[in-house]
Amino acid sequence: MRISANRIKAWLVLVPCIVVVFYFIWGFAAYTAYLSVTKSTFLPDHEFIGAANYRVLFDHHRWWVAYSNMFVFGGCTSPAALRSASASPSSSIA
Repeated sequence: MRISANRIKAWLVLVPCIVVVFYFIWGFAAYTAYLSVTKSTFLPDHEFIGAANYRVLFDHHRWWVAYSNMFVFGGCTSPAALRSASASPSSSIA
């Protein structure tokens, strides 16, 4: 099977974009997940402490208030947003 020149050009343009998106989204997400199990505060400190940060987080009352508010406000605003989006007429060019 012969690959066309246009298909090769398309991949040559697409591959750098995929690499950049992968790095800036998944690379930083992975680094953030790694930092969450270290002793980092404002500046990175790569001393591994495991789930101790999560134990402190889940023992804190403010976390549970914020977590429940996410469902309260998400539960109130999401249906309203969906309702208004479905009620609005689709845009058309006159």
